Amino acid sequence: MEVARATMASTGRRLNVLLILTDQHRYDTLGCYGAQTCRTPNLDRLAARGVRFDRAYTPTSPCSPARAALFTGLYPHKNHVLSNDCVLNPEVPNLATELGRAGYNLGYAGKWHVDRARVPSEYGFEAKDFPGYGYPAGGVVEGVRFGARDTLATSHYADYLRERGFERPRLLDAFYGGNPGKQNQEMYALQSGSVETTFECMV
Repeated sequence: MEVARATMASTGRRLNVLLILTDQHRYDTLGCYGAQTCRTPNLDRLAARGVRFDRAYTPTSPCSPARAALFTGLYPHKNHVLSNDCVLNPEVPNLATELGRAGYNLGYAGKWHVDRARVPSEYGFEAKDFPGYGYPAGGVVEGVRFGARDTLATSHYADYLRERGFERPRLLDAFYGGNPGKQNQEMYALQSGSVETTFECMV
């Protein structure tokens, strides 16, 4: 924080703040923390140019409580998001409201998962509707298989960047894992098998 304050004081401008949340990985799966198996050159460059924490801990492991804690700076028992079924009170001060008061332009894209009824703009973000996992806004899209709608968000991201002066943003949808079980349910409904023959893998 002292480095951030000194930089802001010397340059006379606000620092960029970029939060990237994955779902999920250990700290040592990034090259900047010594990972050998995963290659993360872009994240490593961001880490080299920004602030890297060596002692940062999440107060809980479930998704929604962990996100709400980071979002508010409060422990789960204080912000009352104790499980993935809880929702965050929009009246509680959060990163968006405080950064907005400081004059920041705020955007949110990707997985939301802190409220199943309210969207990011209702928490202070100047966000377009970026549909994704855990995002309550819905709708029918012609010609798109059930469960495959997330891939359409790429065009939304490009429009969002163009509106803010970024020319010809090149965005790929290769980072979407997809969910074949949702997209082709008829292929799975007739299959039988034991739990022991399957395993879960996070890539």
